[in-house]
Amino acid sequence: MDAAPARPLDRWRANEWRLGLLAVVGLALLARLAAIAYLGNFRPPFEQEWEYIARIIVERGFFGIDVNSVYGSSTLTVTSFIPPLYPGFLAAMDKLFGAQAWLAIRLVQAALSTASVWLMCDLAQRLFGRPAITLLAGFMAAGLPPLVGSVVEIDPVSFEVFLVLVFVRLTLPARLMPGAPRWRWLAAGGVLGLTALIRVPVLVLLPWLVVVLWANRLPGASLLRSVAGPALVTGIAAAAVISPWTIRNFVVQHTFVAISTNGGVNFWIGNNAAATGEFVWPPLVAPDLLRKSAHMTEPERDRFFYEQGLAFVREHPIQVARLLGLKLLYFLWQRPSIGATYEGQPGAGLGTMAYLLSNAILLPLWLLGLALTARDWRPMLVLYGPILAALGQSVVYFVATRFRTPAVPFQTLLAAAAIVWAVQSVWSRLRRER
Repeated sequence: MDAAPARPLDRWRANEWRLGLLAVVGLALLARLAAIAYLGNFRPPFEQEWEYIARIIVERGFFGIDVNSVYGSSTLTVTSFIPPLYPGFLAAMDKLFGAQAWLAIRLVQAALSTASVWLMCDLAQRLFGRPAITLLAGFMAAGLPPLVGSVVEIDPVSFEVFLVLVFVRLTLPARLMPGAPRWRWLAAGGVLGLTALIRVPVLVLLPWLVVVLWANRLPGASLLRSVAGPALVTGIAAAAVISPWTIRNFVVQHTFVAISTNGGVNFWIGNNAAATGEFVWPPLVAPDLLRKSAHMTEPERDRFFYEQGLAFVREHPIQVARLLGLKLLYFLWQRPSIGATYEGQPGAGLGTMAYLLSNAILLPLWLLGLALTARDWRPMLVLYGPILAALGQSVVYFVATRFRTPAVPFQTLLAAAAIVWAVQSVWSRLRRER
């Protein structure tokens, strides 16, 4: 299956095309608003880290968390434990809307998720140049449970999905976006920096950008202008967006912390003797390590748990190989405890079934799409990268639905391409047999 620049819509009247896109966007928004109305103030029975920090911002005026309540003594402190953007958003919503903040948060997430569906359509048309794939991908994404469900959670996934799609759109190779302005690299870096202030591992898309640009460079184009320059500008812009938070971290932690200090414990959660491939609750499986780290600073504790996880990787290669296999399986299919966070909440069982069913349908389709697009792999790198980034995060740390969801838009585009190819293949065979 060959990628192609967006084709003129000669065979599609302009009004029909606009109506099709309008229907996609309208259905996407309707599905998300319906989920909000049905589930109401849907949340886990406990306060998550970003909610806790947002409450401290509102009530106490600083970015703090009782991070030691899990890892030792119990003291509210200024923290760098998690990236700041989503807690800051929650705090702003609380300040602006008070008792209705939960609704305002979900409406913003619904708007971003709907915009994500439109971006998917735009990417599909630029990559495949076929309205059938574009509209099918849009209609699939409009009602896909992982994308709809993330809107009703107090979780940054809708932000991350939207920003990753914007980043990919801004960094499309020149042959897919001829005449694009050069300022897009500054914008792409700014978007990547904002995304990293939500979830740090997304920064892996920066070196991947070098791969995409190198593979898709135009004949005769210099490496400096077509690869090194854009990647460097993007990286500098991302660093400029992140640096104020890094400086703040240095002031409060008295050492270098680029963004957050939760990487070590998350790495250990995915790589220890009691690891299962998904989240395990540290106090239940390693009370001795928690006591040992109780009075460390956040950066010291971060390094300590990275060291513990790396020691396990070095000393138990067979168990690590088994964990890698489980993580791959859970990423491709689904982790065993999906929905456990929301046990007893209204709609949790229905949501779990919807996630499982959608993944069962999507998995073989996007894998088929992956195989079909491999022949013209260079432009398709823009789809492969975010999928590999989500897979890498899951394999290095552990599998969680929120880690897998940013890959779903790109898997959906591959699935839509596979469906259209299959339908056309069957139709062509039937015509030949007549």
